[in-house]
Amino acid sequence: MKRMRFPVGIMLLAAGLASGCSKDDSITVEGPLNHEPESRPSSAAVMPIHQGNRWLYTAEQIEGSQKTDVEVTFTVVEGDGETGSIMVAYTGGASELLGWQTTEDGIFQTSSGGVEFAPPQPLVPFPLDEAAEIAEYAGAGPRPDGTMGPFKMKTRHLGQIEVDTERDRMMTWGVEARFTWTREDSFSGQATTTSFWKENVGLVRMTQSMTVNGSETSFTMRLKEFKKAEDNN
Repeated sequence: MKRMRFPVGIMLLAAGLASGCSKDDSITVEGPLNHEPESRPSSAAVMPIHQGNRWLYTAEQIEGSQKTDVEVTFTVVEGDGETGSIMVAYTGGASELLGWQTTEDGIFQTSSGGVEFAPPQPLVPFPLDEAAEIAEYAGAGPRPDGTMGPFKMKTRHLGQIEVDTERDRMMTWGVEARFTWTREDSFSGQATTTSFWKENVGLVRMTQSMTVNGSETSFTMRLKEFKKAEDNN
């Protein structure tokens, strides 16, 4: 299976593993955010980038008739709660280092595999809003298909949504991002990513569909375990 890179910096290096049973994929829309603006969490609370924090996910990629299941681990190897480096490790031993940061403007990815995003790529724009449209991002860096170069994306908040994970069902904030790019070989690509974030936990689920030159691929990642730094000692 070809190597792919996903908007949150996840690069799936698949190893032809046996397929497992799927979880319930249902997503329940609970309506707009029920937090008053002054009580909504900060970006640092939504994605706690503290050194030692660790997330374990199950991931499934479908490309044509081929399905591959892996486990993905995020570990904050350096972080002060707002800015840090996250090591992403995959079944089979492959790994990649991501740069993430949180500011009053949102949660951003600054680099992936040593390549910087210019400017930093927004993962969750702030403030959290009720299905609000976000201005289009135009930047350069690793694209969803693994190539490098300019791309565009447009993001919107989906409000509060209850989703299924490997742990349990969780009430989250949903974010949808739509990507477009044109490669150097003139093939065009587009991807839609929906990510779900929970306060004091971080990213709990992500789903992506991508089309490049007529070839379609889908990817889903669900949280299985989250351990804070103090729980890992």
